[in-house]
Amino acid sequence: MLKPHIILCGRNEYLLQSVHTKKTTNATMYITKRPHFIFVLAILLVTSCSKKTDPPQNNPPPADNLSVSEKNLSIAALTNSTKTFTITSNIQWTASSDQSWITLSPASGNGNANIIVTALNNAGNPSTRSATIKINGSANKSETVAVTQDAGIIILAGSASSGSGLNQLNVPYGIAVDKKQNLYIADINNSRIVKWTPNSTQGIIVAGNGTSGQGLDQLSDPQGLFVTDDGTVNVTDPANSRVMRWAPAATQGIMVAGNGTRGSSLNQLFDPIGIWMDANADIFLADLNNNRVVKWEPGASQGILAAGSNTFGSGLDQLNGPRAVFGDSVNNIYIVDAGNNRVVKWAPGATQGIIVAGDGTIGDGLNQLSNPSGLFVDSKNNIYVTEVDNHRVTKWLPGASQGVIVAGDGTRGSAITQCDRPLAVFVDFEGYIYVSDMTNTRVVRYAQ
Repeated sequence: MLKPHIILCGRNEYLLQSVHTKKTTNATMYITKRPHFIFVLAILLVTSCSKKTDPPQNNPPPADNLSVSEKNLSIAALTNSTKTFTITSNIQWTASSDQSWITLSPASGNGNANIIVTALNNAGNPSTRSATIKINGSANKSETVAVTQDAGIIILAGSASSGSGLNQLNVPYGIAVDKKQNLYIADINNSRIVKWTPNSTQGIIVAGNGTSGQGLDQLSDPQGLFVTDDGTVNVTDPANSRVMRWAPAATQGIMVAGNGTRGSSLNQLFDPIGIWMDANADIFLADLNNNRVVKWEPGASQGILAAGSNTFGSGLDQLNGPRAVFGDSVNNIYIVDAGNNRVVKWAPGATQGIIVAGDGTIGDGLNQLSNPSGLFVDSKNNIYVTEVDNHRVTKWLPGASQGVIVAGDGTRGSAITQCDRPLAVFVDFEGYIYVSDMTNTRVVRYAQ
């Protein structure tokens, strides 16, 4: 009788056993005639075991790989302005530009790399210029990147004359820019909020109907503006002593702060100007003639005093005609204290503020402010302030004792480098500065 042959593989047990003694001849003949059967089966069993015990093999990278993370770069017209894009490659590559005002670092490599694009200054030129960066790889692979450098200072909205046409503005005040770079403008004397999409030659009305009034479809002297990511417009309506909210495509708004009557009670407002909203949808308002900042929580019927004491003055616990308010990531609020020619910061729950811009005296020194109006605080807590009577926007770094001019040149005029009584300022995620240039009836964008 043939002896049993046992092959063990993990938990599986395979048994090849001969037939009973009486069938030895048949079994022997079967094995003799089909010797390859046992041989093939043994190979399969060994292969199965090796598949269960060998470590997994990593797939090799694709051959001749070359890709670029961005196909378009827009560079501000600044001295040595830079942008970065990434090459992913497993082959040799070189990068070159077709314009001399573009330099690349590095210009060649092997494998992945960040490419730093540096462009020469083009500020003040009212046009744009373009370049192409070509990435040539071995194995005949290539990619291109389109580069544009804007003029540095660009008129985005409005015209040379005021009016009520959709291509015109009449005393532009509050401004906001969303993530798609749509520009929203509070058009005071036209009693409306207009939205200008990128590269458009006119706006569309998104709040108000263009006639002054108290209806829910109307606004009267709209000034402060806060736009949420979904395009919802929150606007101060000071002549109506209220704050209105307009959902996208809505034909009328809803009142979310104030009761429509002027007064100093916490359920009332008296010429609210500036507005800011935090992550909880709490609304902070610069309540001009009540000399205070109030916070209105969602659905509240009255506000909570957040800064000021309801009496005007120059003490650090007082405000004098606050015109703008802005908050940072840790809930400090910054206030343009216009009558005191300063910006003050109030910590949550504080009973007084600290001066963070201006020295409290009126003047045109870089340590001073003159009739400040608009305010923006960026993610690094840099403070941007519009100065109506100095015809400029100044930027104050945290802890600085003076600012630097970032828009306008300090002289009144209509040239593209000048402002005439600027009212509001906004800084987008790319660092561009937007200014509502009141007397010039336009909104201008500056690179910084």
